[in-house]
Amino acid sequence: MSQLNLNTNTSKWQLVIHKVSATTAQVWVGSLFDDLNKPDIARVLLKHQTQEIRQYDINMNDWQYPFKQIHKRFFYLCEIDGLQPDKEYQVEFQHYVNRPMYGVVGWQKLRSGEFKTLPTALPRHKEQAFCAMLGSCFYEHLDQGSTAMAYKSLYTQAPAHHKPDIKFLVGDQVYLDIGIDTLSLVPSEVRQRVADDYAKHWQALGSVLNRGANWFLADDHEYWNDYPFTDSNIPTLWPLKVPKVKRAWLSTAKDGVERVQCVSPISTFSLGQDLSFCVLDARSYRSQTQFTDQKTFRQLLDWLQQLNSPGILVLPQILLNMHNSQERNLLSFQKQYQQLIQAIAQCGHDIVLLSGDVHYGRIAEVQLATQTRLIEVVSSPMSNLTGLNSIATDVAVKKPVYFPAPPIAGVSRNKVNYIAAVSTERPKPFLSYLNKRTREHFMTIAFWKQQDHVKMSVQAWRVRQRDSQQRPKADFKNDIEFSLR
Repeated sequence: MSQLNLNTNTSKWQLVIHKVSATTAQVWVGSLFDDLNKPDIARVLLKHQTQEIRQYDINMNDWQYPFKQIHKRFFYLCEIDGLQPDKEYQVEFQHYVNRPMYGVVGWQKLRSGEFKTLPTALPRHKEQAFCAMLGSCFYEHLDQGSTAMAYKSLYTQAPAHHKPDIKFLVGDQVYLDIGIDTLSLVPSEVRQRVADDYAKHWQALGSVLNRGANWFLADDHEYWNDYPFTDSNIPTLWPLKVPKVKRAWLSTAKDGVERVQCVSPISTFSLGQDLSFCVLDARSYRSQTQFTDQKTFRQLLDWLQQLNSPGILVLPQILLNMHNSQERNLLSFQKQYQQLIQAIAQCGHDIVLLSGDVHYGRIAEVQLATQTRLIEVVSSPMSNLTGLNSIATDVAVKKPVYFPAPPIAGVSRNKVNYIAAVSTERPKPFLSYLNKRTREHFMTIAFWKQQDHVKMSVQAWRVRQRDSQQRPKADFKNDIEFSLR
């Protein structure tokens, strides 16, 4: 049964750990709420084993606006370097309070966080595995602290192979096109609504975003349904037909993606010679014919061609899919899609795709060539839509039966092996969930080295249910393991 969750994220101050490397980290601090003022004097403290090792001062003129045309909310991106690989660090965001008449003078802690730098090689035992969290699709309305509490309890109590070192949040972290207020024709109101959505979603995710590094990707609801296209019949998107409204909506949404989520067109990193990652924004730069621009797509193909280890490809939409006549998916961009599948088939290593978007969780695999297997791990949603919008749910199905479908030159066409799917729940109309839906969850994916192979295990975690130790309840009976080549 669902259990009571206590909302641990009531602060209007934010601290978000962005990308880390073996020696660097990015820490985002500030507030997305419009009723807080910039601190005159602030700082970020860096600690290791609770001992302060560095201080980063923030002066008044260092603050930036996350939404460039709204001069109220503010942030500072702290760039930290000179770190040691595979080490745990703590950070504190503080401001100086000088109110002697009230007997209050000194530094006040606003938010704290922690992260671990990347290792230079994979661990040799599962008990010390490198672990990534995967999640997508978060709607704040009736989450009630469930996602934050589930993640926090896993992070603080789980063994290493379930405790995330990093996170991939792969899209729809906000739903900017949901709600009657999207019908506004006043540009300033549109901008404020976008900013307000970020504020309440980032507040609700606070205990997730400040524990371990985050790689964010944008999907369509970071902009609007089926972005960048505006041929949808959804009534709340009709104001996009008005040029001034569309300009205000798009510019503010782009600010959120670039200045709050800090999404890059493409990011790559490796754990020594053992494992390589590529994180691709396949949404923000779409056109009628391609899911990303040619320069970025060339970088993606180069990454695949240069692999000397298994590869982890992170995308906002899945590859093992059918054409969608209602909304565009990656198959809708046939030339780049076919080139990508061909490059995967020819890379000579297993490729693990981490993705979300589809409102179900699933693990599947298919052989593309003698030396290449595509393993797809999909996690969606962390928190379902509610009310009338809750009809936008789905459950995992075993389609396509064969992949690629349709066939692609030079790629073996084989039957897809559907290994596991996240469990479902019945409709609860009096609780604002009208359709049968996949249980709200996120996943952890652990990696370690065993002899000459990389081992991988996957588990899904139910955000609204707890086990006997008050950690999120595992959805799969056992971790699902793979040996990668």
